Amino acid sequence: MEGLDKDDWWSRSQVLVIFVGLAKAEGVALGPHLDRFRSILSCSLTDESLYGVRFTALNVAIHLVLCLEEQRDRDRFQELLSSMICTLIDALNHLNGIPEDIDKALEMFIRLVQTEPMLSRKQLVCVLSAMMQIAVVEKFGEGVRHLALKFIITLSEAGETIARMMRELLRFIHLLFPILLKMILDIKEDPSWQDAGKEDENYQDISSRHRFGQDCLSGLSMSLGGDRMIPVALELLPAYLAAPQWQKRYAALICLAQIAKGCSKAMTNYIDELVSMVLQSFEAPHPRVRWAAQIVIRKLSAGLDEEASIPYLDCLVHKLVPLLQNEEQMIQEQAMIAFASIAETHQELFQKHSDSIVPDLKAILMNATDEPDRKLGAMSMSSISFVSQVVDELLKEEQGSQLEPDDPKSHHMLKALRLWVKCLPITDDPIETKVEHLRSMLRGLKGIART
Repeated sequence: MEGLDKDDWWSRSQVLVIFVGLAKAEGVALGPHLDRFRSILSCSLTDESLYGVRFTALNVAIHLVLCLEEQRDRDRFQELLSSMICTLIDALNHLNGIPEDIDKALEMFIRLVQTEPMLSRKQLVCVLSAMMQIAVVEKFGEGVRHLALKFIITLSEAGETIARMMRELLRFIHLLFPILLKMILDIKEDPSWQDAGKEDENYQDISSRHRFGQDCLSGLSMSLGGDRMIPVALELLPAYLAAPQWQKRYAALICLAQIAKGCSKAMTNYIDELVSMVLQSFEAPHPRVRWAAQIVIRKLSAGLDEEASIPYLDCLVHKLVPLLQNEEQMIQEQAMIAFASIAETHQELFQKHSDSIVPDLKAILMNATDEPDRKLGAMSMSSISFVSQVVDELLKEEQGSQLEPDDPKSHHMLKALRLWVKCLPITDDPIETKVEHLRSMLRGLKGIART
């Protein structure tokens, strides 16, 4: 303990490091000494003259709390949290750079809230404000800013009690949402985007910043829910969708797609506004905007209440059909996936649209003869398939070894026809007649697949 009274920061830091070793050592009873440790750390964290000691004390405090097994022991260090946060921000400002130690300190903070989120409950506003401050200061660098945002998202996901408290901080949500939305704007024009052979939403030539923004929006919506997220989205997104830049319209739609799962229940209350926002993008000049609109429809179809979306079914199908005839393969792929999602949700209601959809799907399948088109052809088979155990058996019976194992059509063949039955009219034909009809249809598809 004598080392803590010395003036040089190195000696005092070394004593603090010894505390970490004691905390990690098995069989060492720290309980009787915790008040003393807390007092020493409190003094070290507020020592304005020695940044080195303060930063070391920050790391020691986090390690110490993580090593404590009893909740009551961890709670004794709750009052240090504000000093720990201030030390981190002062270190960022004082060092005028982004050393690896600061990254590690932020990562330790993230681990701290994952393990002990309730440690921040009494100082939640202070903690969130500090991390927001770090997240918006350009000079701190992208890595540090992302870690600050990751801390916020991790904290929101760490438990219902903290999430409930965060839902009440409306000003905080209004500040955070546009930061994440702006990150999705980090996307550039890529002429090769629509080339064949690319993976759908996983392909895009996007930055880590763009992807991180998507992940944060998804995580935040799952934690805070639609009652808090959707009103903020409806305040911000119309301006983005009205902007001349395709990147803004694209970002608005991707934002909706990312929050759809976490906000599905609340979205039902705003379905008029949401569907209107998406439909106006189906005829956008830029293909990525049209592509993003289809992703939103797919996510909405999977998450929205079925009865609430019925009034919009005809309009959605009408808007999607022309996209099956689009020259961009990426657009066609998403249109087929969207149709499959809608058909699965609205099985009987979707049957009346079979005449307008199946011919285009057949055309895509029959034209998929070149290597770049094989995946598209395989996807069309999935889109016109249906859910039926008897069809799976027929497929296994009829397919045999006709197709190569690595052929995309072979990969999709066992899913083939699963939604097709939903596009067929309901008749009173005996089951034997229906099975033979399916068998005949299957043979026809096999002939196409071998071309």
